Amino acid sequence: MRDRARQLADMVGSTFVSEAELKEIINEACQDLYDILILHRGLAYYSVQTDIAVSSSTGSYGLPSDFYRLTSVRIKDGNNFWPLRAFEEVEVPALEQAEASGGYSLFQTRYSIRGPGGLVASTNIILLPKPTGSWTLKIGYIPAFQRLTLDSDTFDGINGWEKWVELTAAIEMLNKEESDSSALLGERNRIEARIRTLAPGRDEHRPPRIADTRGDWADTWYAWDSRRDWDL
Repeated sequence: MRDRARQLADMVGSTFVSEAELKEIINEACQDLYDILILHRGLAYYSVQTDIAVSSSTGSYGLPSDFYRLTSVRIKDGNNFWPLRAFEEVEVPALEQAEASGGYSLFQTRYSIRGPGGLVASTNIILLPKPTGSWTLKIGYIPAFQRLTLDSDTFDGINGWEKWVELTAAIEMLNKEESDSSALLGERNRIEARIRTLAPGRDEHRPPRIADTRGDWADTWYAWDSRRDWDL
């Protein structure tokens, strides 16, 4: 990408922008493209899964060091699975009261993502009321962008969209040189428009449908029927 950026900016062999500086520009541009793809359909491109063992009476668990954005969270208890709902700050007293009173079930457990920031050095998932058994949290998340440091490091632009990165880097170099970058800017805008149009539609098998996120369509979890969506 560095070589192509220099070609686009007509700076092959130039030392006006050092390799170290260009590497930083490339990383910033990759991070921008990564966020664009996440904004439009990050789950379909970069989402990964991890399991966290939950212990009785322990309410805070560290998330992976590369955690960026949560895509899903559910509890596995034996062979059963339940989606976990988030709690708002205003609900904390009621959840703490349920914990203090005892006799609650996993269905009352809620979660919140906290940190990093302040005195919290890592990102944690908080469970309230605290678990009453040994469960497994099934976490789906989008990792943070991993900076390119070695010449052998790669960035997946999905469908050749890393050209957006190359054009962005070339524009930055030309701007630093106080040269005209308008032609490259127009080309980058064209590619970005294509990305924003095509990125959200990776799954063409079936159109999007309304999903019940509250889970109040049935009195019990086992009443769900996967065939119901055929009638939507």
